[in-house]
Amino acid sequence: MSPCLRLPLLLLLLLQAAVSEGAAKAPWVEVKSPHFVAYTDAGEATARELLQRFEGLRELLRSAFPQTQAAPPRPLVLVIHRDQDSMKGFIPTLFEKGDFFRLGGAFLTSASHRFALIPTDSGASVQRYQTVIFHWYIHSLIQQSFPELPPWLEEGIASFYGVTEFKPNKVLVGQADTGFRIRLKSHPTTWIPMETLLTLPWDTLQDWSYDQATGFQVLSWTLVHYLWVDPEARKAGLFDAYMKALRAPGKEARTSAKASLGDLLKLQNTLGLYLRKPMLSYWTLPLLARLEDKDLQVRSLDEAKVLVLRDECRQASAEWKDPCPLPKPWK
Repeated sequence: MSPCLRLPLLLLLLLQAAVSEGAAKAPWVEVKSPHFVAYTDAGEATARELLQRFEGLRELLRSAFPQTQAAPPRPLVLVIHRDQDSMKGFIPTLFEKGDFFRLGGAFLTSASHRFALIPTDSGASVQRYQTVIFHWYIHSLIQQSFPELPPWLEEGIASFYGVTEFKPNKVLVGQADTGFRIRLKSHPTTWIPMETLLTLPWDTLQDWSYDQATGFQVLSWTLVHYLWVDPEARKAGLFDAYMKALRAPGKEARTSAKASLGDLLKLQNTLGLYLRKPMLSYWTLPLLARLEDKDLQVRSLDEAKVLVLRDECRQASAEWKDPCPLPKPWK
């Protein structure tokens, strides 16, 4: 090769090496919103988008449940990764559990921290990761603010709000998860008797198969959706009656359910028909929190701060306890 050709080729190789190194060490930034903080190597725009969704969900839940703690003792920190390799460096032990962490992120709760780790590579939309993290986040809020809720209701609420969809000026709440409905229709043996559903303790679910746990989750979502969204159920005040019976001193779960919801076999048949409707209604609500530039603080992170953050995530992952105690595919 002539010397004239070697120089451009050398420059091209050096440029490619520089680009690769830059991609391998994408800059980390911190983006703060009024109630959350995000650390990311996936770009400021991605952090802004996710912070908008979390601020919107926070206000949505506060309006629905005024008792929810405004300032939880362990504020949630978002760690938004550009790809799976970046995320793996922060939770290597959990990453070994399987594809779930690769696909949906991880929610870490320890004695001093709450982290939501969210990967954003593979061309997947933020909405896809949001569903898993939102579900865990809502479980965490419920367990802090309403620790006495029965398992079906906690799971139903987390599933109901976990698929909240954000639009520029509104939010869509309570949309049906197509995957859940298909799974339940194709596995009718996963249906749980209504009386069993309403009285199950969490520890019973630990020995269930993944299909059984999914049946519990779908039926819990369906009952919450029916009680909150169906016009006839709302008119009859079934949910308020159930909560009033549940809070009554000295009543067991079975008695409370029968006293407020009536014939449980009839209710189960009603839910079966309800789930098979071609279309289910949902709520369209205004966006209650809209972030503007003045609401956000952005700064670059040096390598030392990133290492501290990584070590905190690794420590939290060592103390990890799933906020949603249902069996997962990797267990």
